[in-house]
Amino acid sequence: MNSSMTNPRPLSLNILIIFYILATTLAIWRAISVQTLDIFSIASILVLIGLLKPMSWSYLVLKVYVILQTLVVVAYGIVAIIAWQVTPDKLTDSLNALPISASLGVTLLISWLILQYVITFKSSTKSYLSQ
Repeated sequence: MNSSMTNPRPLSLNILIIFYILATTLAIWRAISVQTLDIFSIASILVLIGLLKPMSWSYLVLKVYVILQTLVVVAYGIVAIIAWQVTPDKLTDSLNALPISASLGVTLLISWLILQYVITFKSSTKSYLSQ
């Protein structure tokens, strides 16, 4: 009998999968548009595969990826603070030349990280991905 049938995928994990499908789509689109592949694009694909078809490494990859994202967001924040101290009038952020307000960007990044932490470290996620 298939073990995934005895232990159904938690709803919270389905929500995370939807977000990772979107993130992976954006990562692939970005990789094609700039013609380079980075670690986050590759890792998001691996995480998505691990979420869709749990394997022995799925839970570990998800945890490492979430922690790595946190470190990058912290580093990005530190650089932004330093840049703001040096030239506050020239500090802008953009996504494909569309300007993004700093407060919106920070709110979205922190919300994304919190959502991932809550779902990743739930016991139901661990039991599902570790089967």
